[in-house]
Amino acid sequence: MKESWITFDCYGTLIDWNTGIRQGLRAAAPTASAGAIAAMAAGYEALEQELERGPYRPYPAIQEAVTLALLARHGFPPPSHPRILTEGLPEWGPFAEVPDVLKRLKAAGYRLGILSNIDRDLIGASLKRLPVAFDLVITAEDVGSYKPAPAHWTRFLDETGAAPADVFHVAQGLVYDMGAASQLGFRTVWINRWGEDPGSIRPDFTTNRLDGALQVIPT
Repeated sequence: MKESWITFDCYGTLIDWNTGIRQGLRAAAPTASAGAIAAMAAGYEALEQELERGPYRPYPAIQEAVTLALLARHGFPPPSHPRILTEGLPEWGPFAEVPDVLKRLKAAGYRLGILSNIDRDLIGASLKRLPVAFDLVITAEDVGSYKPAPAHWTRFLDETGAAPADVFHVAQGLVYDMGAASQLGFRTVWINRWGEDPGSIRPDFTTNRLDGALQVIPT
């Protein structure tokens, strides 16, 4: 029986987070070599996850702290705009295959949700770059915590009345999404864009692009 709800992470899954981070770091450290930018980008996620495990702070404050820490670690001065990555985030675009997939899923009758580790005003700018209207959007600002804490999913279940086993959760993030959603009983589709090793996490289905998800989500 076709599932009625599909939930997505946004950044890294629908919106090209990796390119956006690199562009932001380039703006923050214009003299950095390509190797230095790559090294800072490689260290970004672990620092962000560490800060998000602490007391809740709005996402721009998290991103500012990560940016300043990375620049200091690699010997670069702080930028004149410490929230330069956040300022550029509204310009981040979707991955090439995303618009067509979202339109196909919407046309097939699915209800679409986003569960995102960001603030509501920032995701509002990103939603304008996607071709469909989402039926529900839940942000870290809404629940006062960051994934992989369970509040995004429990809020979704409370608001929709859906059963976890009847929902596909689609995401690129292993730590942020796949492990937590699996533990809560959601059906998981991992978009492994970067050829990562899943370790002990076992998504129900794995593909390297969002359109690969259509192999398991019928349209």
